[in-house]
Amino acid sequence: MTAQQSEAYLFEWPESERLKKILSSDAPKFDQCYTMPGIKANSTLNDPVASSAEQLLHKTVSRPEVPLNEDGLRQLIANGHLRAAANLTAALLTTMQQGVGMAGQPSKNTAESLRIWAHRLQLLMALKLYTLLNDELMPFEELDAPDLYFQYYPNIYANGRKGSLVPFSLRLVHAESLRFTPYPWAATKRIDILEENVKKEYSTSMSLYSRIASQEDDEQKRLAVKLMLARMALSIGSEKEAESYFKDVTPLSNDEFQFYKSLKCVFYGNYGQAYDHLQRIGNLAQENPKVC
Repeated sequence: MTAQQSEAYLFEWPESERLKKILSSDAPKFDQCYTMPGIKANSTLNDPVASSAEQLLHKTVSRPEVPLNEDGLRQLIANGHLRAAANLTAALLTTMQQGVGMAGQPSKNTAESLRIWAHRLQLLMALKLYTLLNDELMPFEELDAPDLYFQYYPNIYANGRKGSLVPFSLRLVHAESLRFTPYPWAATKRIDILEENVKKEYSTSMSLYSRIASQEDDEQKRLAVKLMLARMALSIGSEKEAESYFKDVTPLSNDEFQFYKSLKCVFYGNYGQAYDHLQRIGNLAQENPKVC
C-alpha cells in the first residue's frame, strides 16, 4: 500500500451539488477554474517582538532559517514563530501563482496548495488577523466548488480517486471565521453544514464496516473491525452504539481487553478506573504503543 493509498481516508468527503451537476452532464467539462484564491496582504507581516526588543532593549531577535517548503513551515510553527510561518506560506503560495494580487486569477488548485492555505488560514486565526483571514477566505466561497474535488481531475487521478482536496482543518477555520465579522450569526449555517457532512461520512463508514464485520469469517479480523467501530462510536459520544460493539470484545487477549475497558471508563467519566486498567496493561505489555 502506497502512502497516498494509506492516507486516502483523510480526504473522504461527500460530493457537493455543484460537483454532481458537472459529473452528471452528458459531456462533462473539466477545464473551468472556479476557485481562484490569492494573498491579500501587500507586505510581509511585521514582527512586533523583534521590533520591541530592538527599540527597548537594543537587541536583535533573529528567526531561525528553515527550508522554504512544508517541512520548514512545520518547524516554524512547532517552535512558535507564527508570523514567520505566515510569511513563509505567502512565499510558498506565490510560487504556486496564488500570491499577492492573484485572487480572482486562474491558477491550479492542488492538494499541496490547499494544505498551505490551511496552514496559512489557521495561522491568521491564531494571530487574530481576522479581517485578513476573512478576505483571503472569500475566493473559497463555501468550499463546494467542483475544482476542489479529486473527481474534477480524471486525467490526473486516473485511478478513480474520490474526495476533497480541502483539508478538514481548513473547513474548521472556514466554518468559524464568520464569528469575527459584523454578522457572526452567519457562522451557524456553515457549522450546521459541516456537521451534516461529518455525520454523512460517519454514517456511511459505520454501515460499511458493520457489513464487513458481519461477513468476515476470520474471528480475529472480525473482532478488530468491531473494536474499530467501538472506538468510532466512543469518539462521537454514541453510548448505545459503543455498548453494542463492546459486547463483542470479551474474546480479546487480556491486555487488549483491559485497554478497551479503559476507553469505556473514560467514556463514562470514570477516570480513576480507566487509569487502573491502563496500569494493568502497562504491567502486561510495557511496550504496547497504545498505552504509551
